Amino acid sequence: MIGPENGARECYVELVRGVVSLSHDPDGPYPVIVPCEGVRLQVDGIIYETEVAVKIGDVIDLSLENEERLGTWSLEVAKDGLTAFVELAPSMTVTRTLLDAPRSPSLTLQVLEGVEKYSPVQLDQLMSALRREGIIVGVDLTVVSAIVSAQEAGKFIIARGATPVQGQDAAVEILFEQEARKQREIRPESVVDFRARFDYSAAREGQLLVRKIPRVLGRDGQNVRGETIFAKEPLDIELVAGDGVRVSEQGDQLIATTPGRPVLKQRQKSIRVDIRPDMLVSGDVDLRSGNVSFVGDITIQGDVTAGFSVWAGGNIKVRGVAENSHVQACSSVAVVGNIISSQVVAGPPPGLMRTFTPILREIEKDIRTVHLAIEQLKKRIPANKQSLAGRLVGTLIDQRLIGFMERVRSLSRELRKLDRRLTNLFGADVLTTLATFLEDSNGAGKTEAHLSELAGAISTLQTRLEEISAQNAHITARNVINSTLVSTGDISIINGGCYNSWLQAGGKIVVQGVVRGGEIKAGTDVVVRELGSESGVTTSISVPTPAKVHLGTAWENSVVIVGARHYRFDKKQTGVTLYLVDGSMVVK
Repeated sequence: MIGPENGARECYVELVRGVVSLSHDPDGPYPVIVPCEGVRLQVDGIIYETEVAVKIGDVIDLSLENEERLGTWSLEVAKDGLTAFVELAPSMTVTRTLLDAPRSPSLTLQVLEGVEKYSPVQLDQLMSALRREGIIVGVDLTVVSAIVSAQEAGKFIIARGATPVQGQDAAVEILFEQEARKQREIRPESVVDFRARFDYSAAREGQLLVRKIPRVLGRDGQNVRGETIFAKEPLDIELVAGDGVRVSEQGDQLIATTPGRPVLKQRQKSIRVDIRPDMLVSGDVDLRSGNVSFVGDITIQGDVTAGFSVWAGGNIKVRGVAENSHVQACSSVAVVGNIISSQVVAGPPPGLMRTFTPILREIEKDIRTVHLAIEQLKKRIPANKQSLAGRLVGTLIDQRLIGFMERVRSLSRELRKLDRRLTNLFGADVLTTLATFLEDSNGAGKTEAHLSELAGAISTLQTRLEEISAQNAHITARNVINSTLVSTGDISIINGGCYNSWLQAGGKIVVQGVVRGGEIKAGTDVVVRELGSESGVTTSISVPTPAKVHLGTAWENSVVIVGARHYRFDKKQTGVTLYLVDGSMVVK
């Protein structure tokens, strides 16, 4: 409240330290006060919110309006339950001070505001809210402190749960060519042989076919309320061993136990591999198929056409004809039709058994000797030192087996000389095992485990050699014309004949028809319905001393050789058998 100032004629109003002073003529004009926000202007007991003229004698009251602005806050849990957060706007205390104003006919009030911010939530309120919401995991006390002292708006993550760690599904690596055949890479500068542009897929014994990458289990999580969040269980894959396949001891690999074509069957939760020992060529062997090579059996529904070749580690069956071609099998060959101007070979390569059988027998004998010596040592060594016997393999080899390491080297060298296709047939693991055993040339450092691995490789090799035994390799055909047939077993020409051809068999040769021109050599008996021709074309048969030659009809100029004895027919004869008795030829 202010008092009058006498004699003032200037019209003004001023504000100094909250006190209003004014001056005017008695009759006016009168000064004006304009209120502002935060100040209550009251004149003579009346509150004004707009400008008001004042005069000397008025009771003017200016009241400052300080303000409390309450903030807001909320506690929420995320939908996934992994976080809880507090969102707040701070509370405020607004204090105001009137600003001085110089003399003026019109005074607009002005205030200076002071703002003090503070958190809208106290510690006990916040902790009670956490308990009420059941938030018990991952509460960050540092964040709690920041919330109760916050002076600015914000969103605070007050608690964090444990996020579940998802596992990884099991996976597999397919380590073989899944296509039955694959075209070879052709370089621009190379000469292309279109007959040999395909490789036919096959697996070796011992070949790793599939490797499993194990699944990785996840780790369960926990939400802020302490509830478990289960990690999704990763998918597993079962490895299923089909025919000709085994599962490794650890269960994470599929390994071929026999050579052949691997066939994959893949499902969501399993992988199965079968080894097919046979291969089917649905049509002819021609430019569409290229030359065919396979470690197992081959069946050709059509013909083997001119200029093409077929090789099999097992048997070959041709339902059509073989014309001007090369057909070779480690086991038997059967041609339903005719063989024309072709080479047909059945059985292992010459000398294969002679080369490997003696070496294998010697090495097998050596291994038995060392194993026996180890067993004898174990009987003399205390139970707690039994492993020492197995570590003395190197010493036993050096002292008792003269030439053993050289025999193993010789075996390795001879295997490496073979056609790669035969090596694959025997199994690549055999060569690998031999190479590992030979790493230490003098045998030192060898253990009983090394010796067992070598014994396994020798056994595998012997089994494979027995499977392609010369005695089990035969050739059968209908007619043979201008061709060469070589078999380590028997040759049978069924319901047909041989014309100007050369036949050689380690066993018996039977021709149900005629043999006109050419030569037959057999390891045992020969049976021919008709030998030679009425025109006297030269035709001969050779057999060793114990064998016999049975002829339904023999024409003039035909020759039979038994051992060192020759017999030439000088006239047609029927129902003839030739053999030796005491070195003399018997013809009857």
